[in-house]
Amino acid sequence: MRQLYDITLKDIIKDIPIVFLELLTGYREGKFIDTHFPDVKHRRPDLLIELPDGTIFHLELQSINDRLICLRMLQYFYYIYEYYGKEPEQVLLYVGSKPLRMSGKIELKKLKYVYEVKDIREIDCSKLLESSKPEDVLLSVLCRMNDTEKTVKEIVRRLMYLGEKDRKDYVEKLLNLSRLRGITLLVKEEVERQMPITIDINKDELYLEGRRKGLFEGKKKGLVVGERKGIIKGKKEGLIEGKKEGLVEGKKEGLVEGKKEGLVEGKKEGLVEGKKEGLVEGIEALIEFQYKEQGRTLINGLKAVTSLEKLEAFKELLKKAASIEELSTFLNK
Repeated sequence: MRQLYDITLKDIIKDIPIVFLELLTGYREGKFIDTHFPDVKHRRPDLLIELPDGTIFHLELQSINDRLICLRMLQYFYYIYEYYGKEPEQVLLYVGSKPLRMSGKIELKKLKYVYEVKDIREIDCSKLLESSKPEDVLLSVLCRMNDTEKTVKEIVRRLMYLGEKDRKDYVEKLLNLSRLRGITLLVKEEVERQMPITIDINKDELYLEGRRKGLFEGKKKGLVVGERKGIIKGKKEGLIEGKKEGLVEGKKEGLVEGKKEGLVEGKKEGLVEGKKEGLVEGIEALIEFQYKEQGRTLINGLKAVTSLEKLEAFKELLKKAASIEELSTFLNK
């Protein structure tokens, strides 16, 4: 599925985002060079431009750590130098989610070669968000974000004012890039909140691939969001209930003793109730993520379950169930 990331990024980069280019080269413009080197295993550089000072700038994108990337960069150096008679300024830009582990040099007895390796997360996303070009705005989702939710809201808000055709295209690209940061569900919710767009994730190519490999994405995104909401809600209800019971007991036995017992009892009941509701919301998110509208009957049946143990058992079954009928049978027991 790396090809989908590569296609999306290369499509964005070819339009030369001006702020992004300035952050990498110091220039806001350049002449795009569409060069194909047939001898490099049918490869072409991700971005090759001539800067205003005549420098040939080569940008290569990489979403995974590749221990042989330095050899490919050297190949590009040779062919660019042979073709243009100039040493290119080369930057390998890492956009992946794992820690960067690639070297930017080759050191042999008779050869020393260096190029710059840069992690896109070193770039402050706020600078790209200020750009007038939507390509810059899209790339900010991969950069350093101090507040992820706030940044996603701003990106979607900026895209909302595009024409219908462009808006749909850029939203699709945003969803593709968001997978590199594991925030696809957050982006999906924000797009549907701000725009008249409904995203059917069951038709998404990466989702279908992920489903074949297991429910990794659903567990990570659906349960995390559901449990986060459940914890917040449970904490709130637990504190309210605890305060209420604590004040009643306090009138009988004194405020000090009453507060202690009320909070203990409230915490106990509130946490149980909060865990139950959080678990239900987490399961609902996962069902919607996996079965969309077909899962509506499951959600209705889920609401009738009052046993925390049965909810937890259903959550485990959801990870490995072969069909929606198997899940429905379990709920109706």
